[in-house]
Amino acid sequence: MRDRGRVCEFDGAGKPLRAVGMVQDITDRKQLELQLQELASHDPLTGLVNRREGAVYLESQVELCRRMDLPLGLIFIDIDHFKLVNDVYGHTVGDGVICQVGQVLKKAIRASDMVCRWGGEEFIVVAPNTTLEQIGLLSEKLRLAVLHGLAGNVPAVTISLGGAAGLGRAIDMARLIDDADAGLYLAKNKGRNRAEFVTT
Repeated sequence: MRDRGRVCEFDGAGKPLRAVGMVQDITDRKQLELQLQELASHDPLTGLVNRREGAVYLESQVELCRRMDLPLGLIFIDIDHFKLVNDVYGHTVGDGVICQVGQVLKKAIRASDMVCRWGGEEFIVVAPNTTLEQIGLLSEKLRLAVLHGLAGNVPAVTISLGGAAGLGRAIDMARLIDDADAGLYLAKNKGRNRAEFVTT
């Protein structure tokens, strides 16, 4: 609700006698604003945070981990043979696979992590206060979560993952992204359905 008004009549001593005003119900407008904020920050297909918001979050975690001298991990995730899924089963099934993988990832990450749809069939996980060794464990947990969570799915679904981590003031966001991406590329070249890590 929003209201406004003014005193329109005073007595001889200057005390207000009468006021006029208006009360306006702005519930619908507030709901629309919230919906627009949701659309601006979330992927409409999966409901996950979108790339723009994910990049903002990653940048904020880079700054925080630098300041607090903490490790920061990053995982790039790609659905294996996704083009084939679209070509053989159609885009509706492909969209369903993206949604299923997104939900499995969201349930499998820790409360401190964030999963984002980076684009197409690719996701990222930002993992604050996480070393490269811990990123390895988390990557395998996510790989198995998708493998078992979508077991029996037609088409079959697996993921490839590339992980990287940096520590404190030495964290460089561009290098972190490049290393995780290079790990993902390596995982695909080594046969997919696996996680690989690159450190520079």
